[in-house]
Amino acid sequence: MLEQLPDRVCSVLSKYPQWEKNVEQALTKSPFDLDYSASVIEIFDQQGLLGGIAWGICYETQRLKEHPSEFIAWYLDWELGLFYVDSEVVLNRLILMSASSAILSCL
Repeated sequence: MLEQLPDRVCSVLSKYPQWEKNVEQALTKSPFDLDYSASVIEIFDQQGLLGGIAWGICYETQRLKEHPSEFIAWYLDWELGLFYVDSEVVLNRLILMSASSAILSCL
């Protein structure tokens, strides 16, 4: 599955084998349900946790500009839901949730 991705994405994932494995596993899973509501959302890059929200409490870490993110990974209740490199979305299990949000905003 991953071999069909752009070279930049493959290059980044090859540097982080555990992340590559996490993405491969998540690509086999179904999208989150339309009405899914996560209790914990955490955002990571190659250096670790960037920030999140857990049961209504927000938190973030500080980063130096000299250490830019090579990828961004969103976890919802400890399940990988979104992963992208630059502007290339590699995994999006939030698609049904975003579609339902768009529909509800029209009502």
